[in-house]
Amino acid sequence: MSEPRQPCGGHTRLTRTAKTRSEALWAPAGWLGSGLIRLVRATVRLRFEARENLGLACPLGSNCVLAFWHRHLFLMVYGTPHPPLAVWTSQSDAGELITRAVSHFGVCAARGSNSRGGLAALQAMARMGKQGYSLCIAPDGPRGPAGEVKPGALMVAVLAGLPILPVAYAAGRSWHAPGWDGMVIPQPFTTVQFVYGEPLTVARGDDLELAGAELKRRLDGAEQRAAALLGGAAPSATCGA
Repeated sequence: MSEPRQPCGGHTRLTRTAKTRSEALWAPAGWLGSGLIRLVRATVRLRFEARENLGLACPLGSNCVLAFWHRHLFLMVYGTPHPPLAVWTSQSDAGELITRAVSHFGVCAARGSNSRGGLAALQAMARMGKQGYSLCIAPDGPRGPAGEVKPGALMVAVLAGLPILPVAYAAGRSWHAPGWDGMVIPQPFTTVQFVYGEPLTVARGDDLELAGAELKRRLDGAEQRAAALLGGAAPSATCGA
């Protein structure tokens, strides 16, 4: 039985860091970010493959850990399981912007990274997982290296007792944002192909290094399959600005 679910705002207050910019700037930035995501979504065609894996990992009435490369964050809100949802973001300005933007889609956030607040965020995510939230995590975030699995997503899955569902997307035409991950931003009027990988279960006592290598293999495989369905090749893990 899951724990009683707490309001999303409660988690946000528990894990929010002090702002380096004023609320007067962050509030409109969040609206603009979510508006840009919706605008891009309105101009592209979404396709999905292997949705049965989504049903296996996250059938109605249950939840899972959704794992994806950080470069696929931009449209990932359209590939998530059913709500409620929570995402792990850093305590940086970029993490604040992501938190603000996804809040307009009803997504909660736990804030922290390897360098600051990571343990509190991990515990908050595990707690939300036990309360019935599906947990959205980029295992190579928040600062890379791109395409390399760090243990946070695996540890959350173990603590919350949830399966991990790998997912990736590719776009027929896209821009790549400057930065370490080369975030994929689909161009208007293109096709975006999502592919769900085979769910992965990690139990207490399992070798996290081996589990991480397997998660990487499944994420890379999903991305390569998505690109192949669009007639192209998946980008390398080091693509960027």
